[in-house]
Amino acid sequence: MNGKNILLTTVTLISLVAQSLNAQDLTQKEKSINLLEKAFSTKQDRSVLSYINDKKYIQHNLYAKDGIDGLKGYLDYLNGKELKNDVVIAFEDNNYVVTLSSTSQEKQLSKVIDIFRFEKGLIVEHWDNAQDLTKDEKLQAIEVIDIDKIQKNKQLIKEIIDKKVFAGKYLKNHMILAQGNLVLSVSEVIKENQKIALYELFDIKNSKIINHWTIEEFIPSINEWQNSNGKF
Repeated sequence: MNGKNILLTTVTLISLVAQSLNAQDLTQKEKSINLLEKAFSTKQDRSVLSYINDKKYIQHNLYAKDGIDGLKGYLDYLNGKELKNDVVIAFEDNNYVVTLSSTSQEKQLSKVIDIFRFEKGLIVEHWDNAQDLTKDEKLQAIEVIDIDKIQKNKQLIKEIIDKKVFAGKYLKNHMILAQGNLVLSVSEVIKENQKIALYELFDIKNSKIINHWTIEEFIPSINEWQNSNGKF
């Protein structure tokens, strides 16, 4: 190996080590935001895929194949399209991160909620729900406050959702995640004789809901799934 190649190899190794150290310094929330805003953009900065466990990545987006290779294949499908992803809300519940984003694909605006599950600092599981934004609909950035009220606010939403399940309005609640004033409920409902994934994000103040975002997504028939993990 000549001197020039040694120098290039050394520089590359130093760069990779620096990226690794920087990644370790980031919070789960920061990694999630970086992944969404950098990878799912027109330029597709795939360096942020280093936040994902390449040995274990469980995908619940039924339009993408399982594993890190499935995610890369999904990005390949999006390659060349005009993309933009702006995260407006993000919060953590232990090893989970929830984000609400305003996205644009070929100028079609959508609202998307993503859920990431972490193990040892790396993303190992992903869920999401997306719906087109109406012309008059705007997403509002909300900061996490009232950290001491996490359990109280989570219980408030749980009671509301449980009543809907008991009344037969919802088939099942699959997940409730919260941090401070923000609570996400993930439920399964029936609409127009078809199963729907319903994500509801609540902003709570003094035990009252002051903001509420909903995202509904039809669950495709099983023969259309690109992975076998299911929507939930």
